[in-house]
Amino acid sequence: SVLLIEKRHQFGGSSAMSGGTVWAPNSKFTKAIGLQDSFEEGLLYLENVVGNEGSWDSTTRKTAYIQNINEAMEELNEEGIDWVPAKKYPDYYPELPGGKTGGRSIDASFFELKKLGEWANKLHDMGIDTPFPIHSGEVGHLPKMLRRSSDFFEVTKIFMRSVPWLLTGKKYLSNGQTLAAHLMYIALKHNVEVWLETAFEQFIIENDDVVGIQAHRNGQSISIY
Repeated sequence: SVLLIEKRHQFGGSSAMSGGTVWAPNSKFTKAIGLQDSFEEGLLYLENVVGNEGSWDSTTRKTAYIQNINEAMEELNEEGIDWVPAKKYPDYYPELPGGKTGGRSIDASFFELKKLGEWANKLHDMGIDTPFPIHSGEVGHLPKMLRRSSDFFEVTKIFMRSVPWLLTGKKYLSNGQTLAAHLMYIALKHNVEVWLETAFEQFIIENDDVVGIQAHRNGQSISIY
């Protein structure tokens, strides 16, 4: 069995407040929209951006990330997450060797909040309520909508997409909230036990092996094996 603990009274944390994009070079989802990429280019970019100063940023770790991120995304896709590449969302340093001008940042598909049932009100609250869900690759149209007709029409399409949901009272999430909600939905579907307000304290080590953790829950320290 699997137990997931979260120290706050809500789940999602800073991820739920973020843009929620997954950076995935050499992804089949990016290639599906006609953008070219490769493992070698992704690794070259990471080497140039991150560097190689110790075990924490070694080439071995970068290689493992690029090899495994796409496998993880494909598995989550099978669990119901549709991935949406941001075609015009560039790497932070696209001018560096291996950099790309779009497609590596990928969003999770919109998620209908009520699917979480009793967990819906336990998703980390951003403090603001966006008027309609939007993908990272679409955000760039907003500041230009009053200056360029093409951007105005794109924003109009984004809004019109949301009209049926607004009229029927459905709340769809985007960005970091949709990613957190998707992952929780999958966890609950697989009967993962989730404890909120449970803080990790330290690992329990026996004979140089990690065999459990010490956590703080309901005002007391507990051992979980």
